[in-house]
Amino acid sequence: MNRTRTPSRAIATQSLARHPLSPCLGFALALGLGASGALAQTEDSASVLIVDASGSMWGQLEDGRSKIEIAREVLTEFFSTRDASEPLGVIAYGHRRRGDCADIELIAPVARQQAGSLASRLSKISPRGTTPIAASLQLAAAQIPRSAERADIILVTDSLETCEADPCAVAAELAATGLAIRAHVVGFGLTEQQANALACVTEQTGGLLLRPQSGAELAAALDSIASAEPAAPAVPQAAFDIGDKAEAGFSYPIRWTGEANHVDRLGFVAPGADRAAASSSFGVIGGTDAAPRNPATRTAPATPGRYDLLLVSSRVGVIARQAIDVVEPSMGFEAIGSVEPGSRVLFTFRGPERVGERIVIARPDDPAATRVFEWSYALHKNGRTRLAVPAEPGEYEVRYLNSRSTEILFARRFGIGVPY
Repeated sequence: MNRTRTPSRAIATQSLARHPLSPCLGFALALGLGASGALAQTEDSASVLIVDASGSMWGQLEDGRSKIEIAREVLTEFFSTRDASEPLGVIAYGHRRRGDCADIELIAPVARQQAGSLASRLSKISPRGTTPIAASLQLAAAQIPRSAERADIILVTDSLETCEADPCAVAAELAATGLAIRAHVVGFGLTEQQANALACVTEQTGGLLLRPQSGAELAAALDSIASAEPAAPAVPQAAFDIGDKAEAGFSYPIRWTGEANHVDRLGFVAPGADRAAASSSFGVIGGTDAAPRNPATRTAPATPGRYDLLLVSSRVGVIARQAIDVVEPSMGFEAIGSVEPGSRVLFTFRGPERVGERIVIARPDDPAATRVFEWSYALHKNGRTRLAVPAEPGEYEVRYLNSRSTEILFARRFGIGVPY
């Protein structure tokens, strides 16, 4: 579009509302109904214009001209100046029969349109009936080709729903599909209070709410919608209590928030990834459907670096992502000094406490797997364990071994029966 008029008022908001899909709308969207043709089926974007042709459109504005006359002129210009390569469909309601809420007509299926042909068809519309906004939104959604990655529905109306249906509920259904469908409301001549009654449509789909009061403002409103950039997809926000750092190899009880259940997955993945192999670092939340495990314990990867902490729903995909730095661990035993031969000694340490890891006593020059006296597993010790030390005096060390007893992760020397 080359026109640069500015609308009198524009409100654009988004919502994460989710509601069950009605059978009618769900079936229509799944099949991509409408006679849009093979050309439109290959497009990645599309628009559907809904024109109010109910009896109230004969109402006059301040210049003494009717809203339908002004709308015809503005839409004729809009058709001639918009990007003709963008597929467009047109729907009108209330122009054929009085009091009939089913009076909704597909004027032009979604396709690349000839401006003159569209203007000619609209010029023959004569307002006379009701205002079935909700049903018109459903029909518009059904025209969107399955191939479209994004779509705009543009509702131009001078009144509110009069057919005992709920446009807000239809908008919620559109939002619940997960498709990038924005529904815009152009309230031509609506009061602020009336426009606010339709704000739910735009809030739930990320569209614009506009309230033009003249032909110039109506043209500017249509231009504003045509030039509006699609909102960037919402980035899932962090929903964890772990902070932005974790120590490599350490296990953390991670409390999460969000609509997840016991079969969904949580844990550490490579930056930008949406899954990882099942391990102590990434896996199913567990628990029950009624009470999923929260917090869920996960072990930070053994290799320091940048990772994402992820909460992945089996239904809707990633619902929370947080960047996290896995840093070198701070591990070790507290100072021990000299102890009595054959006594039981409390050893205090900081280590990952993973399955199979051991705390042993050995002489300083012994191989890693050597155990000269009592030993214990490290798991669930909470940094404290008591071991009986040898009766033979000398220099020893307490060691923290990996699960295969092939590597000393850290150690501390002490004396038995000798000054240290």
